Amino acid sequence: MTDKKKIRISRLRNAGDVRHELGRLYRCARREEIPAVDAYRLSLILKTLLGSIEADDFERRLLALEVQHEHKSY
Repeated sequence: MTDKKKIRISRLRNAGDVRHELGRLYRCARREEIPAVDAYRLSLILKTLLGSIEADDFERRLLALEVQHEHKSY
């Protein structure tokens, strides 16, 4: 069995969660706990996830505005 340190994986539900995880990833890379190339690859995944979260948030907000506009039209 390897001596890998158990790393807690947080839920990434919003932009703040992703920002926190990016900060944690950065600190791990700076302390050389993970190779920089791995940190880079993981940061690309987090960037993609952030884009998805932002798109989802935008879609929900737009839908709410559309519903609000429909109710005011009558």
